[in-house]
Formats: sequence, structure tokens, C-alpha cells
Amino acid sequence: MYADFSEIFKMILGIESSPIAISFSTEPPEGVEQLNGRIRLCQMLDKVRLEGVSFYTTAENHGCDGGAYSCGLIQPSERLKTGEFLAKELGLFGSTRAARRVISSIPRIEPGTVKVVTFSPLEKASFEPDVVVLICNAKQGMEIAEAVAYESGKHTRGLTGPPICSAVVAYPFLTGEVVYSLGDAGARRSMKVKDEDIFIGIPAELLPSILENLENLKFASRRFVNIIERNSIIKVAVFSTVEIMSGGISAILRIYRSYMPLIPNISEGIITATSMSP
Repeated sequence: MYADFSEIFKMILGIESSPIAISFSTEPPEGVEQLNGRIRLCQMLDKVRLEGVSFYTTAENHGCDGGAYSCGLIQPSERLKTGEFLAKELGLFGSTRAARRVISSIPRIEPGTVKVVTFSPLEKASFEPDVVVLICNAKQGMEIAEAVAYESGKHTRGLTGPPICSAVVAYPFLTGEVVYSLGDAGARRSMKVKDEDIFIGIPAELLPSILENLENLKFASRRFVNIIERNSIIKVAVFSTVEIMSGGISAILRIYRSYMPLIPNISEGIITATSMSP
């Protein structure tokens, strides 16, 4: 099932890397090995989507207190609570005061309620994910937001400011809402992402409806294009008739050069018909 979901995301949206399935639990899932080593949560996202590997993590695997704290794996350390970590060690804020405001307000899962965070490419997920994270461009993100609104009419919230471990991992789990983020400086420094990439967090239970709506919107888009083309044909026909009556052959050539590039199918048909004439 999840392999199909991943395939549809890639096929319809043209997303280059795998969607990332994430689960929060108290026990490791069967058949998934623990990550060897200690890296940041944002780097874990890269490892999954670019290397295609699955693994589970405990607090010991997380090289950033912010990621571990956002996911409920640890109590906030003193250096995190006081703003020392974000302001002085990472240099992400101009003062510990500003850093403390962020830490006190970011979405985070209640500390101690999670023992294991598991990651996998969506197509390889052998466990039931809680959240799926996508890294895509702004146009692809827009299409996901349109799919969210297709049946519900709900807006997709943007959440830039909190780090992505909070914004697109913890937040959709806590709220059941789709969210997008422009990212954060720490993540962008640590990850292999493009400047134009954005981050999308999707509660896993919403995947079936979002994917169905993407299909519906794809069909609607084709209908819209057909209407535009049909209206263009009508306008060409009306304007052409008037101009030909007053301008003769020179008008015909002028119309062809002006309008045909805008309507490739008609242009192609005329050229074909002309080449087949005796």
C-alpha cells in the first residue's frame, strides 16, 4: 500500500526523492534495525530519502537536542531551556532571550512519551507511519495544499520559525494537520537540499484522501486546459474571419504567424494538412 502511495506522489508531482515515513513508539518495530551512530534528525531525513535506508532511533542516536526534544525522546536540557544551545552553540539567534521564546513556543511531543522514532522511505515502510515528510519545490507544495483543500476547503498552514523537526515532524503528529515550512538555517546547513526546496509534513491518515484528490485535480487541470484551448479556437475563428474579409492573403499569413504558436494542436494539424495537399 505505502509503495503505491509513494509511486503516486512521484508520478503526479514529479518529486525527485522518496517521501519519508516516520513513526513514534515505545518499542522498535519488527524487522527494522537501529541506526548506527549519532546524527541530527534533519540528517536522518536526508539519509532516508537519498540513500533509501530504514532504521529506528533512540535518544542516543540523536546528535541534536532540539530534534530529540521535539520528538518527545528527552526532557529539555538546561542548555536548551536557557537558550544557550540555539543562541551560543548554533548561533541561530542573537540572544538567549530570543532562543528561549522559541523553545517555549515550538510544537513538541510530550517528553518521555516516546522511546523510539523510526524512519523509512515511504515505499519501503514495514510499519504504520504517523507522519510523512516530503521535500519538494514550491509548485509541488502548492499542489499538495490544493489537494488538502479539495474536499475540506481547509487552508494549509505555513510554519516557519520553529526548526523542521518541530514544524513538519512534531506538529502534524500533534494536530492532525498538513503543514509546510521554508526550513531553518540549521537544517539547510546540514542537509543536501536545494535553495528552492520546501518541507511538507502530512499526518499519515490523510494520505489516501490527499492522493485521491491529487488525481481529481489532475483531471480537473486537463479539463481547464481543454476549455482554454477551445476558447482560443473560437477567438481565432472570429478574429480571423473579420480580418480575412478585409485583408486577403496577407491577413491570412499574419493570423497564422500570430495565433498558431499559441495553439500547438491546430498549428500542427494545419501544417500536416498542407503538406498532404497535392
